[in-house]
Amino acid sequence: MDLVGGLNLFVVILGFGFLILVHELGHYLAARWAGIRVDNFAIGMGPVLCSWRRGLGLQLGSSQPELCRRFNSATTAMIPEAALRDAGLGETEWTLRLLPLGGFVRMLGQDDAAPNEAIAAQGDPRSYRSAPVGKRMVVISGGVVMNVIFGILFFMIAFLAGVKAEAPMVGAVAPGSPAARAGITAGDRIVSIDGTPTATFTDVILGGAMHVGTQPLRIIVDRDGKQIDLEAVPEYEAAAGLQRLGIAPAEGVSLASDRQSVPLLHQALVAAGFFDRARVEGAPAGWFDCAGDKEAFVRQWGGATLRTIDGRDASSASGLRAAAQSGAGARIPTTWDVVWANATATISVALEPIADLEPLVYAPGASAGAADLELGVAGLVPLVMVRDVLPGSANAAILKAGDAILAAGDESGPRMDEFRALLAKRAGSIVPLMVLRDGERVSVDARVDAGGRLEVMIGYATGLPMIAGPIESTQVGETIESTPAAGLGFVPGSTVVAIGGEPIRDWAAIRGAVQRALSAGARSVPITVRMPGSTDATVQAELRFSDAQASTIAGLAWSSPIGPEWFEPLMVTISAHGNPLQAIAMGFRESRKLAIMTWLTIDRLVRGTVAVKQLRGPVGIVQIGTQVADRGWTYLVFFLAVMSVNLAVLNFLPLPIADGGHMCYLIYERITGREPSVLFQNIAFLAGLLLFGALFVVTFFNDVARLVAG
Repeated sequence: MDLVGGLNLFVVILGFGFLILVHELGHYLAARWAGIRVDNFAIGMGPVLCSWRRGLGLQLGSSQPELCRRFNSATTAMIPEAALRDAGLGETEWTLRLLPLGGFVRMLGQDDAAPNEAIAAQGDPRSYRSAPVGKRMVVISGGVVMNVIFGILFFMIAFLAGVKAEAPMVGAVAPGSPAARAGITAGDRIVSIDGTPTATFTDVILGGAMHVGTQPLRIIVDRDGKQIDLEAVPEYEAAAGLQRLGIAPAEGVSLASDRQSVPLLHQALVAAGFFDRARVEGAPAGWFDCAGDKEAFVRQWGGATLRTIDGRDASSASGLRAAAQSGAGARIPTTWDVVWANATATISVALEPIADLEPLVYAPGASAGAADLELGVAGLVPLVMVRDVLPGSANAAILKAGDAILAAGDESGPRMDEFRALLAKRAGSIVPLMVLRDGERVSVDARVDAGGRLEVMIGYATGLPMIAGPIESTQVGETIESTPAAGLGFVPGSTVVAIGGEPIRDWAAIRGAVQRALSAGARSVPITVRMPGSTDATVQAELRFSDAQASTIAGLAWSSPIGPEWFEPLMVTISAHGNPLQAIAMGFRESRKLAIMTWLTIDRLVRGTVAVKQLRGPVGIVQIGTQVADRGWTYLVFFLAVMSVNLAVLNFLPLPIADGGHMCYLIYERITGREPSVLFQNIAFLAGLLLFGALFVVTFFNDVARLVAG
């Protein structure tokens, strides 16, 4: 971990410690108001690291053994208040404990772990149980109230400064998704979902995730200044563990510049032609030298902003996609402001659009189980390719960007789905690969991690006119159709030489040749394929298309060579514009929304529309916190506000070892005039402890799995 990462981690842990301190301080102040003696104020759980008590000062470990020795008492709770006062000692021990998993305030006569001792101390006038029920309710509520107050305060500070969030703009719509069926298109701004305004893209995600039942969501979108009323039913995605509409946020105009993305961005820019001398003008000194030197690129790169597309000002990177489609494959003139070696330069780059391939949805039972679809043309699919090697990968010296997978294990020319499934079966072991590297066949032994990954970015080798195993049949709607390549017997690893009489050099040429033949009215298109390992042995066949298949391929368009994943999302600023009263009102609204969403999330967990794997524990929360801290102090303050309100809501759940459980005991006592029995409290405490322990194990496993997955 670098210095910045370490500092962010420290700041986040300090912030969580402050939220716990605030919560316990609420209990402490309420107890003092109620006249209840507080024996211990703890931040953290487990063994005491250090403690402070008035009259003894700061010391390592707990001061309790010293007090018990001085007053010859079994516990500090049995030492009279007057004796402590006469000795000049404070009644409260303030402790910092080993495990940063919470905290507690231990009052005389209230001990969750020992209800029998608590009841035995109730004769003391300053005992928790000697206080009236109403005052005890105030004490139990004190922590939650303080967290809500500070949550609102943090929100107010964040809104006064202004917090940027992803705009509720649609950047892309997944084919066949609920959003696609509803008619939502890229560029739409989501105005509201079921009457609830959507100020950010997070609101859009939550609107789909929290939906219950089969009735469609009413979604109002703004399209070119006109509001359109649409309906969609979100679908559960097992991979995400949520119900989703199938849309992605719109991208802005700034390329990623964070520490994790920059090393990977290099290869994307190389592929897009950013270091091609014939297509770039105005490049700063040393620019072209970085084409094959990732480390030098990372050192010099400070970010880039897209300024113009085809001579027009750019407001979103989605304009690249629109220019690619309207240009029908022509290069896209662009200009960029690039921060390079701590200076800014304006460069011009002619981008080569990428030919979109046909989504080929596997027929039921036809896939290896790792993916639902492939991309290709007429049932033909490109080979898998290593796009880039992730930083720190165990395969850094084994695989290289551009390697095309000719064989994996015993599988020749595996499709993407087959390749991922094979890696999953080889998790934690070595897999032999045959790759095509710079025109040469190279054998390597790649290392597969415990999660079934090579720690590389993979994609399709669209620059090579070679095919993986063809797909024989696909699912189209509710029907199963044979692909045009079905039954032709093409061998994985073969090379497409010609289609419709046109020579083929890559997959853009394959798609173009098929489109031109079909547009001329043909439904049977000749294809010539050279067998693997041969220079002259070819197979000639006919690709036969139905009218529907021909229509699908005719509709394939073009995309930008720099995908939306490389751009920072389009942002919107949530601000009170310097008005403190408005900021307070916004803080109240945000706190109320968060409280409702937390309760709804619990409900959706029970219903099964939100997966347990979405839960995060301390490790995962700290991980998110450090990522948020990277984005600036306003994001961190907003994040702490969210956590403060969530802490309040979760603490008030009716669980035995939470504040909400104690409030239930007090309500019972108020109604019946007596406390729940000691046996009931003991059983409830153990049950609550087991529940929280199980929850901790599950969330800890989720957090570690996310960290391992990167």
